[in-house]
Amino acid sequence: MVTHSKDRKGLRPIVLLFITLMGCLLLVGSNGKDARAEQGTLTLASSQGDSSTYDAYQVFAADVDVDGVATNVTWATDEMRDLVLPYLDDQGYGDWLAQNHPGDGQREMAQNAAEYISATIGSPSAAQDETTPSQASNASFSNGLAKTLAASSAMQPQHVVAGEAFAAEQGLWLLVSSGANDKDSAGTAPIWIPVTEEPTQIADKSSLPTIDKQVREDSDGSWGRLADANRGQNLEFNLTGTLPENFGSYSHYHYRIVDHFSEGIEPAIVSQSGLADAIKITIDGTLAKPDGSNLILSYDQGTLSIEFPDLLSDYWEAYGINAQSAICVRYQAHLTQAARIGAEGNPNEAYLVYTSDPVNERDGQTNTVVNKVFGYALELQKKGTDGETNLKGARFSLKSQDEDLYVQQDGSLGSDPYDFVTGDDGRVRIPCLDEGTYTLKENEAPDGYSTLTNDLVLTITSELDASDLAVKRIESELTGNQAQVESIDATSGQIEISVTDEPLGTGIERLAQTGGGPVAAVLGGGGLGILLLSHAREATSHKKRYRRRR
Repeated sequence: MVTHSKDRKGLRPIVLLFITLMGCLLLVGSNGKDARAEQGTLTLASSQGDSSTYDAYQVFAADVDVDGVATNVTWATDEMRDLVLPYLDDQGYGDWLAQNHPGDGQREMAQNAAEYISATIGSPSAAQDETTPSQASNASFSNGLAKTLAASSAMQPQHVVAGEAFAAEQGLWLLVSSGANDKDSAGTAPIWIPVTEEPTQIADKSSLPTIDKQVREDSDGSWGRLADANRGQNLEFNLTGTLPENFGSYSHYHYRIVDHFSEGIEPAIVSQSGLADAIKITIDGTLAKPDGSNLILSYDQGTLSIEFPDLLSDYWEAYGINAQSAICVRYQAHLTQAARIGAEGNPNEAYLVYTSDPVNERDGQTNTVVNKVFGYALELQKKGTDGETNLKGARFSLKSQDEDLYVQQDGSLGSDPYDFVTGDDGRVRIPCLDEGTYTLKENEAPDGYSTLTNDLVLTITSELDASDLAVKRIESELTGNQAQVESIDATSGQIEISVTDEPLGTGIERLAQTGGGPVAAVLGGGGLGILLLSHAREATSHKKRYRRRR
């Protein structure tokens, strides 16, 4: 309803002019300048902010009192009459006249045209508050008339800036959005405004769709913006798109979800032909299958696209799509060989392309929502007991206690152990680890040194910052003899540990060491053979310890 107060709080948009026949003189086919009251003022509150601009068309001039009663209704201009009447004829104006105002000369009367428009757009909520396609016929009427006026070179609209008082002659005006939309913006449904003798304030009717994207953290099953993972480990991603509240005010609605992956992360898609099986799309819980025309699915150079050319087409009626509908997309993705380690993370970004204006049907775009997946690296330094000697050739395997799988060369997980070997500097780097608990086993010591008596247990925990989309803190615990954590760097994502090997003290120990299992060695002395067996190493089992902070 229209309000006539300087207080803009609680204003609602208005779309209906109440026409009352008063038995007064009706001016037809002229500007009617001598019959008009003085100018009123109009102030528009916009959900898009005070910088929004609108094109304003005066369709009728009239005296409009504070109750919305109009008298002395005339066409605003002859040009307006000549544009509007053919459009009304196409919408059934002639049949309405034959039933309500039969007789010659009734077509061009501004009063009759105003009554027909009032009857067509219905109640104040009918032309703007539609939420389902079945209610969109009234909106189509207003959209069509707005398009007709905008397409005419004879019509030069006046411009209204949201938040600023606009001096307007009394009568019935039609307002539509003007100018290019920025990101996360939408044009209003056409607004019918009766400008009265008192200041008129009104709110536009625009609404934005939204896009949200979350990833499931495997450690606790929670959904959020951030997660960490081993390389190659599939994580679940979920996109949820919504529709605008005034969805029913559109006659066409293009809707495209765009999901772009950085080099370090990719969806688990075998081939282009396998997209339909790898990507699950639902509308309000009902599965929607790509068909190449109504729903188009594609993946190219790191960009996944889920496109609905027109959500208001007949095809989607069976889904019962309305303003409260949710469109969900779910798939799996993993870190690649190009994954970045540490706080920088591996982002993927999603945004929504949508029809942003019900009149000109141009496309807009939401702001981008970002997810990140992180991986960490283990740097192992092998030293002698003197703390100075770097030991080359030590062989280690790393097993995830959480997954009961072995870490492979690239940080992925597999069923078979992989030997990491220290280089000339005594170091070996194990890339792209998830947080969790790992068993570190020395399978072979460098020449002249003994292997670790017991396996080491390494626990990695992280604290991720959802506001900065970064790793806030990494912590690590290392249990076992002859090893310690040297440093942790959250920025680089690197955990450095040192492991010390004891030198072999005797030839007998050396023989036992190099045998690799129960080894027999016969030492001659005084005709007496002495059989020495090496001790079998016993693995230590550790209960999983896990700590996660968000």
